[in-house]
Amino acid sequence: MRVILLSLFVSSILVLSACGGGGGGGAAPVAATPTPVVVKTCAPVTSPGDPLYSDQWHLKNLGLPTGTAGEDANVESVWSEFCGLGITIAVIDDGLDIAHEDLAANVVAGSKNYVNNTADPSSPAGSTDSHGTSVAGIAAAVGFNNIGVRGVAPGAQLIGLNALAKSDEASTNDAFIRGDISNGSFGPADNGMLHPSTALYKAAIEDGITNRRDGKGIVYFRAGGNGRRADPLTSDYSNYDAEVSHHGVNAIAALDDNGKQASYSESGSNILISTHAGEFCDTNTQTTVDVTGTAGANNAGKTNLGTVAAPDIVDNYVDDSYTKCFNGTSGATPVAAGVAALVLQANPNLTRRDVRLLLARTARKNDPNDGGWAVNGASMPINHKYGFGAIDAAAAVAAVSSWTLLSAQKTPDTLSSTGPAISIPDSPASGTLGTAATSILSFGASSISQVEFVEVTVTSDHTFWFDLEITLTSPAGTKSVLAQPHFTVANPTAPDLTGGFTFGSVRHTDEVATGDWMLSVRDADPGSSGNITSWSIKIYGR
Repeated sequence: MRVILLSLFVSSILVLSACGGGGGGGAAPVAATPTPVVVKTCAPVTSPGDPLYSDQWHLKNLGLPTGTAGEDANVESVWSEFCGLGITIAVIDDGLDIAHEDLAANVVAGSKNYVNNTADPSSPAGSTDSHGTSVAGIAAAVGFNNIGVRGVAPGAQLIGLNALAKSDEASTNDAFIRGDISNGSFGPADNGMLHPSTALYKAAIEDGITNRRDGKGIVYFRAGGNGRRADPLTSDYSNYDAEVSHHGVNAIAALDDNGKQASYSESGSNILISTHAGEFCDTNTQTTVDVTGTAGANNAGKTNLGTVAAPDIVDNYVDDSYTKCFNGTSGATPVAAGVAALVLQANPNLTRRDVRLLLARTARKNDPNDGGWAVNGASMPINHKYGFGAIDAAAAVAAVSSWTLLSAQKTPDTLSSTGPAISIPDSPASGTLGTAATSILSFGASSISQVEFVEVTVTSDHTFWFDLEITLTSPAGTKSVLAQPHFTVANPTAPDLTGGFTFGSVRHTDEVATGDWMLSVRDADPGSSGNITSWSIKIYGR
């Protein structure tokens, strides 16, 4: 299994945080004085601060030295009441420095090293891996301790699961069924190809969302991908990763310090929300923890943004247990995980479906002049770049007080096409979309009155699927672009659509399922041809 850590300049992954109490007592027949139970509370915001907090613009953006004031997670006001206490964030990555001075107090039992079968997922001595440690710091570095940085949920519990260091499916899928919140800041290569998920992965996620947290479900966050390029025709697209497009997973996109799409952040109909991660270290990126000492991304106050053969050295913090050079959808994802921990502390009874809808409904419409904004059939703003918008911690936590738990999810509605294949007209000229091949599947009277997620499986014998624009249109008229023309890969042996591929979309949230759902496929480059051989739709909701 090949995985890519979705930050742009470092090479490892992890997250989690903890607070809580413990107790004890004597077991002798003579009465013993019980050990007092220590109940941990969120630190008052007037307690000692964190020296590097002023650099953490993704938490509080003052527009200095660059950026737009207020373009951040809007989290500061929440900490006076909620800090993630009692909520465990599981960071699936290649390591987590559980002894780090700014993480250790939040690390709880449950970490696992899949390489040596111990409870310490720290990277081995001499390793440069620091990705997971940095991710953990963004989600849940200890706050208000006058040490280093602060996490989004500075009192949440952390466990580290270094499944990526073992790099086998069994380890990764075992890691996926741990924690209240699961952070996966990794994905396949950003090469524009289709990356199907396996039956074992699907089983692990279904286990997590169905059985874990006493049936309320693990809240899964996955990085949306770093394959966007300046030229859309060379960009990757988040929908091509089936793991990130699973109905039980929340895909996260990245914003820069002006609240606009980060140059690397992939678009997709599967993107739920966006969070702030920045661009590059010579502009504005995230400040977080690095592994303790000179190992990791920050090596003796310097960070190499290039390669060993072609180094690009920039200055970093003198204290090299911290870094100011973290970014990517790797860094965006733990922001969402941290906010989810705040929300779950506010109401631990929320299901994973409640958390997803609550984050969507309370997201802020960032970059409002972007032409990609639309309004779906339930009056929710939506954008392929941003999902439902920028995460808003204060709004999300405030909404919990009046939130009504969602009714049980209904049995998904499914339909499959019948009849002959539909020919896809070839493009008349390169870069010009041909006439659309369309097909309609109609739900006459669906029991689902509010859609939560849509999966579309498309099978095509087109000889070069990279030419295709594939769009789903709902009965309300909302469009989900499932695939877009791109020409980065000219590999005839690459995975294609002949065996079918399942795309996902959140864009139809809260719409009605009843009615006509139309699939439209257009070709953007002449010379290759084919058909829609079949397609099906599966609608989740209540």
